[in-house]
Amino acid sequence: MARRDRNRGRRRKPDERQEAAAASARRRERERGHRRLAGIVLGLLVIALFAGVAIAQGLGRPSPSDGELAVVEEAPDGTVTSEEITAELERTPQTSRLEPGTPQYEEAVKQVLDELILGRWVAGEAAEQGIEVSDRDVDRQLEEIIEQQLGGQAEFEQFLGQQGFSEEQVRDRVRLQVLSTRIQEALVPAEPEIPSDQIEQVYEANIDQFTTPETRDVRLVLTRDRAEADAALAELADDSSAESFERVARKYSVDEATKDTGGLREAVAEGQSEPALDGAIFTAAPGVLAGPIETEAGFYILQVENVNPEEVVPFSEAEPDLRTSLTSSLRDQLTQEAAAEFFDKWRARTYCDTDYLITRCSNNELADSSAQVCPPAAALADPPQCAPTAGEESCNAEVAGAVGCQAAVPSLVPAPPQEFEIDPADPVAASTPPPTPAWETAVATLSGSFSPGLAQNAYIEPPDLGEAQA
Repeated sequence: MARRDRNRGRRRKPDERQEAAAASARRRERERGHRRLAGIVLGLLVIALFAGVAIAQGLGRPSPSDGELAVVEEAPDGTVTSEEITAELERTPQTSRLEPGTPQYEEAVKQVLDELILGRWVAGEAAEQGIEVSDRDVDRQLEEIIEQQLGGQAEFEQFLGQQGFSEEQVRDRVRLQVLSTRIQEALVPAEPEIPSDQIEQVYEANIDQFTTPETRDVRLVLTRDRAEADAALAELADDSSAESFERVARKYSVDEATKDTGGLREAVAEGQSEPALDGAIFTAAPGVLAGPIETEAGFYILQVENVNPEEVVPFSEAEPDLRTSLTSSLRDQLTQEAAAEFFDKWRARTYCDTDYLITRCSNNELADSSAQVCPPAAALADPPQCAPTAGEESCNAEVAGAVGCQAAVPSLVPAPPQEFEIDPADPVAASTPPPTPAWETAVATLSGSFSPGLAQNAYIEPPDLGEAQA
């Protein structure tokens, strides 16, 4: 009885039992929550780790599927298929005979792939800029090409048969060309604005290029020895007229160029003659005999007949030509800068089959990601030599490879603000014709590669026109 009373004393009251049960349930729920949280964290870590590996291995970016050689993201119809490549190769007899697997075949595939990717880039840029080309626009451009380059509709039909083109294929190429031109017109200013005061700074810094230096008309008698020079001087001392010089020159001079013209040399510029003779000509007073002057050629007697003073083209006359030259150089510079931006922009969106990696593919780790224009071989200190049998295209590729740069691409990105600071210390090559503007390359032959932008071997080195003004 006493034991039951003691046990009864140990029993919990109902409220205490309920509170203990609730506390136990809360502990179990917390433990389950901790386990769930740990699982979530572990899962996230696994996902992050896998994503890191995937990115490192290239799995985080799109890759061509079976039958696809390249994918250009954010471009309309951005997938280049093997069927397209095959159809293009089969179109011409030269490439249709190539054996798959041979180096020549693989190179041909890459060339066609390069052209097709470039077409996607142009179409993609046009789509982003909201630029469209109507069928009528294509008609007009095609009509111009047929008349100016092929000679008429009959020749065009003959061309289609010879080259294996359908008219629709030709129209597709012409459409890309028109798109390229429209993009240029929208994004690269045809006439970048250069303030007159900046042009005048360039004019003043390069005033020598607008200056015709002083020249002198001079009569000369050249003899082999000093005695004959003294004799000629004595005969001219009393009469140094043109008639006397004609007589004395015929008698004594050994200068075949002037002995029969009275010894006259016209418009002699400083620095053109031997140093001793040059100094005498440009220090002698007009109408005064000088000499004998000893030189390596012999002894000279001379008299300055006339001084033609230095002439400077005034800025008002020089400005139009100088503006044209600077504007052309500036536009070329903008085009070059835009080319690099365009190349980087669209290369970053282009992924290729690993068997056909070219410079336009972002997954080509060996290719430089920055567009660069290759100088011609003539501009190199030690230009590589191409094999005599190499064609121009392969030779250009060989030169480009030796230089370590890649070909230019179309300039399809917005130009900077159109007002610029000009460095007046830079020389102005006003006498050098500007290079053919990029973007104006027509479809010279419709069977050729589509080339809407810079010539592949273009090398432009315009004056540094400084940073754009804010």
